Amino acid sequence: MNLGKTFLIVSLFMIGASFFYLDLSRYLSLEYVQSELFLIDAYFRAEPLTVCFIYILLYTTATALSLPGASVMTLVGGAVFGLGLGTALVSISTTVGATVSFLMARYLFRDAIEKRFATRLKTINAGIDKNGIFYLFFLRLAPIFPFFLINLLMGLTSMRMPIYVIVTQLGMLPATVLYVNAGRAISQINSDVGILTPQLVAAFICLALFPLFVKNIIILIRK
Repeated sequence: MNLGKTFLIVSLFMIGASFFYLDLSRYLSLEYVQSELFLIDAYFRAEPLTVCFIYILLYTTATALSLPGASVMTLVGGAVFGLGLGTALVSISTTVGATVSFLMARYLFRDAIEKRFATRLKTINAGIDKNGIFYLFFLRLAPIFPFFLINLLMGLTSMRMPIYVIVTQLGMLPATVLYVNAGRAISQINSDVGILTPQLVAAFICLALFPLFVKNIIILIRK
């Protein structure tokens, strides 16, 4: 492993260790955000561009480094910025963060994985080349696997970055709208589970089934 990769891995480890050692996750808890929501909202009204920039920076960093608190950050987006601006800021942050995570996995680990599992990875890449867009779109819509794991695994495949960015952006957008909209009632939510109303759960199930529906339609058209 070259010096650049070693330095990056050590840096990422130090950032992650500092985050947990200093217990910075407490600032991304629902209880803390609810207690400070009035001040955050007042600061946004006074300095909207500054708050938007800080929000994007924090959310992008959390996503790129797979730090906890993404769901709370999304709720904050809805509570402070509203549905329209909140959706835009969350969508930008999550897509950029996911892309950074994707590129880090590709830069740090892909060569080593290819050398050790060349045959298996060749088979996987063949499937990605054929149906990778549908796989990624489905995984983004259905909250079955952690998003950070999807970012890392896709970085190890042959998927091209522009395709990854576009599908990630579109695939996460419906769920982003739902979560941001739920965040508008953040003052009444007692926990992360509190946003999972029957209507929201039903919406996520529909989102998960949607890419399968689209794929079957395309197959029928091709026939």
